[in-house]
Amino acid sequence: MFGVDRLTVVTQSFHLPRAVVLCRAAGIETHGVGSDVWIKRVTPLGYAREPLAMMKAMTDVILRPDPEVLGEKENGVRDALKSSG
Repeated sequence: MFGVDRLTVVTQSFHLPRAVVLCRAAGIETHGVGSDVWIKRVTPLGYAREPLAMMKAMTDVILRPDPEVLGEKENGVRDALKSSG
């Protein structure tokens, strides 16, 4: 939808591996940066739910369900990169 073929994921460290795996499974060249400076009160809940989220992600990687496309092709990323020089 966005025409992205490579990206950097910046997210909380506890779910960085899952985010990178899902992007790579979608065929996107992905690098990740983990940060734990975000909202601290959310992190314990995030760590608690991450094992279940990882199991679901691995199921998606293995079964490869059809992607849900939310609309027409979007050129915003391409346009932003073009204008940045």
